[in-house]
Amino acid sequence: MKLRPDINHRQSLSEYAHNLAMMMQSYWQHSLRKHSLLASRIRKLRILPVILLRRFGLAPYLNYQAKCKVGTQSIAVPMHEGKLESVLLMEEGYKAVLLSLLKKYADITCFVDIGANCGQTMLEVCSWNREIIYYGFEPNPEAFGLLQKVSACNKFNSTLFPWACGDASKPLKIYRTSELDAGATVVPEIRPDTYASVSGFWIATYPLDKVAIPDLPSGFILKIDVEGSELEVLRGALTTIHAKRPIILCEVLHAHRESEIPANDARKRKLESILDQLNYTLYLCVLDLDTRVSLLEIQAVSEFPKNQVWSRSPHTCDYIFALKEIQDFAKITLESTGVASI
Repeated sequence: MKLRPDINHRQSLSEYAHNLAMMMQSYWQHSLRKHSLLASRIRKLRILPVILLRRFGLAPYLNYQAKCKVGTQSIAVPMHEGKLESVLLMEEGYKAVLLSLLKKYADITCFVDIGANCGQTMLEVCSWNREIIYYGFEPNPEAFGLLQKVSACNKFNSTLFPWACGDASKPLKIYRTSELDAGATVVPEIRPDTYASVSGFWIATYPLDKVAIPDLPSGFILKIDVEGSELEVLRGALTTIHAKRPIILCEVLHAHRESEIPANDARKRKLESILDQLNYTLYLCVLDLDTRVSLLEIQAVSEFPKNQVWSRSPHTCDYIFALKEIQDFAKITLESTGVASI
């Protein structure tokens, strides 16, 4: 790959430097994709015995623990009838990188995970720091059961809650396409074609403000991945957010189809309004398009992108909501990962 841009007498030094920086970033992203694909193939070879047990129908009768690495840490994954095989293919994701970058601005000893599924984020953050205090919320009973098993066999410092967070204490229906569906939602209209034939089932929902989490430190990390109900989660956490001023990691999905764009844009505007009231600003985490686990860039943005369909831009749905009072947050760099600063 050519790394030296052409320069002529008409081109200023600043333009030359800018073009060189862009080429270096392109080269880094290309190298990162090749490394990620190679690492994925190696991981598949390492778990070949697990794959064979599943394919020969033996996994349901052997509830053993498999080992894999997340980052530099070796972790145990309970196979539980082979249901967590995909977790063995996990790579170190962008959340561990973010925690390293955010330690100047937040109390990274405490992580509150709303939408924990069966432990993907827990494995990443607790492997990054075994001493981290982790609180996880997951209403899907099958996923919650595996979340408990993953935590127990790794002896993580976790407290787990088998319900969803929202803006009121009430029952809601959750919709899913499989037992461990990471896209399960209480807002089926975000993907109406997906849940047209799904009846859903009842779960409990409570505001985060009503949950007795002891001694939450100021500036803790709050992660929200709730498939369309971000606004309700924030409304139910207003007291906690005002008092503790956490840094928030949040997935905000684009529209599923063209026909859902107006509703998606309306939800985004409501979310922008409540974040403005809370005195938070937005930063987009640009992820690698191929794997969506590697962080390429952090961009300060004034609003969520509108008129977007998820399939065209799946790597631009993850955000940091940061306090406006942190004056130098925009100066954060990604030099430790080899990515240019924002």
